[in-house]
Amino acid sequence: YNADMNINVAKNGSILSAHNSFVKNITDQITATEPDLAVEEAIAMAAQHVAVAHSQGSLQILKKPEGPAKESVFDGGDLSQDPIPARLVYVAIEDGEAKLAWNMVLHLKDGVRWLDLNIDAGNGELLTQANWYANADYRVFAQPKEHPTDGPRTLESDPHNPSASPFGWHDTNGISGAEHTDTRGNNVEAQEDTDASNSGGRRPNGTAGLVFDNPLNLATQSPPAYEHAAITNLFYWNNLIHDIMWHHGFDEAAGNFQANNYGNGGGGGDPVQADAQDGSGTNNANFGTPPDGQDPRMQMFVWTETVPSRDSDLENGIIIHEYGHGISNRLTGGPANSSALIQSQSRGMGEGWSDWFALALTAVPTDNANTPPGNRNLCSRGAHYRPRDSPVPLHYRPRREPADLREYPERIERASRHRVGLVHHDLGGLLETGRGPWF
Repeated sequence: YNADMNINVAKNGSILSAHNSFVKNITDQITATEPDLAVEEAIAMAAQHVAVAHSQGSLQILKKPEGPAKESVFDGGDLSQDPIPARLVYVAIEDGEAKLAWNMVLHLKDGVRWLDLNIDAGNGELLTQANWYANADYRVFAQPKEHPTDGPRTLESDPHNPSASPFGWHDTNGISGAEHTDTRGNNVEAQEDTDASNSGGRRPNGTAGLVFDNPLNLATQSPPAYEHAAITNLFYWNNLIHDIMWHHGFDEAAGNFQANNYGNGGGGGDPVQADAQDGSGTNNANFGTPPDGQDPRMQMFVWTETVPSRDSDLENGIIIHEYGHGISNRLTGGPANSSALIQSQSRGMGEGWSDWFALALTAVPTDNANTPPGNRNLCSRGAHYRPRDSPVPLHYRPRREPADLREYPERIERASRHRVGLVHHDLGGLLETGRGPWF
């Protein structure tokens, strides 16, 4: 059940990446090959689990069981708006077992639950449940916008990826339905941390409908006035990056950031703690990455160089850059070693990779090798919204760098890790575009 393979193929037909959720050595993990419960008993157990009155045996069979999966169909009766399909499947659970289960779909008459359920064929336990009715709305500076001057916010509905976040962005228990109606979920817990306590602060509440539509006026408001809008943007982008990178190999087994790994390996118990308008600093941002199984922390600061001040929670390039440190630290040394990038050269590599992530995730179709810096900038940590050294938004990119790659070694020897990162970012661009770096 739900075992998929995703393959990304280039224009020339070559395979770029492949990912699957198959169970290894499944024949050794299977606990039963024949059901103890009849399908009618499993349907009755499902009705109990979803708290719907149902009389066992009241459903008429429309299609008798066929094949190894004993596929059958019953009329909806008092239970479902539609006929009820049922079949035997194997469901992978967290301890590595593959349990035999009755899979069925109940389109309940309450109009809000259209459920895909797996009932343990041995004891009637509810193994998984997914609601095909889903809705969550976030008003954000959505991908590919890098910053507020790229365009207005939009209301994004159900932006989660069903493979990377199969139960949405507000789930933690692996059963359909949100455990949180605020900006907490399986991949990230986003909140303000203006007192720098790292203890969890205020969060916007989307109520039962999960609608996060908060006001924002950058011309007149200072960051505290639009706190909820900033946290919503931070929550959206942390989840979006999680889902995208899951498809490119940064998954549970590789040490990604999730509270519940849904039986897919890895440590679990480590969603990103994303602190908006963090009070421990200004004019910067950071990301701390402990080994797999321990919560990483993203701290986003307010920039105080303009009136009103500006908030890095709205600068998507910075969010991506900081999250990128978590990716590179978990992948380079492996999930259990977060100390593989501690020397000046390797830290610089991490900075360059994070810049490249931000560039890639905010790219637009018109970007190409001739796009000049400052116009969908090729140095992705360049911030149009966040100022530096001036009320006019500039770039993190140093304005004067060597025009010849042969000059890099001398510069690297005395450079900060961010300048070293610029080298690795530009070398990546050089390999990608076939042209030299832009200065």
